[in-house]
Amino acid sequence: EQAKAAAKAAKQQEASFKRANKHRPKEMSSKRPVSRAREVVAPVRKEGKDPRFEPSRPGEKEAAARRYAFLYDSVMPSERAVLRTAMKAERNPQTKAALSLQLQRLDSRLQQERTRRQRSELDHTVKAKQKEAAAAGKAPFFLKKSDKRKLELVAKFEALQSSGKLDRFMEKRRKHNASKDHRHLPDGRNDA
Repeated sequence: EQAKAAAKAAKQQEASFKRANKHRPKEMSSKRPVSRAREVVAPVRKEGKDPRFEPSRPGEKEAAARRYAFLYDSVMPSERAVLRTAMKAERNPQTKAALSLQLQRLDSRLQQERTRRQRSELDHTVKAKQKEAAAAGKAPFFLKKSDKRKLELVAKFEALQSSGKLDRFMEKRRKHNASKDHRHLPDGRNDA
């Protein structure tokens, strides 16, 4: 009952705010005394923006990726090698776990960069095809996200095939899908 009473009081207080126009601030009647526990509505502060850390042009990400490509090409792989050797030499399990976590983070960042590069390469090829089509006088076409995803999968498939890892990948996929299907099966016999 106390909860109901508190909710009712909150509703009444909400209803007591008046506005002549929806764009004006909320006003309360001056005839009602102000409670000791005042709820002051703080104005929404504008977030300050630092232009140094915001991309100023649409192509800024690509330019930054080109500028800092050396990090992913030489610096991070060498860091990875150092971490691996340090992890192998380490005896303390806690330090070893911390190094392992650091190595995982580095690996994931390198993997993200690889996928980003593949995607940008795919985008460049698609844009080149669009330019050729436009030059030939054809109507412009724009790929949907699903079509882009399909193209990415095709590229991944071809890369796996060329590296000879396709069979292992497909076997993993089959196992994954089989376990997914197995989850949807009933748990045994339902004897009632």
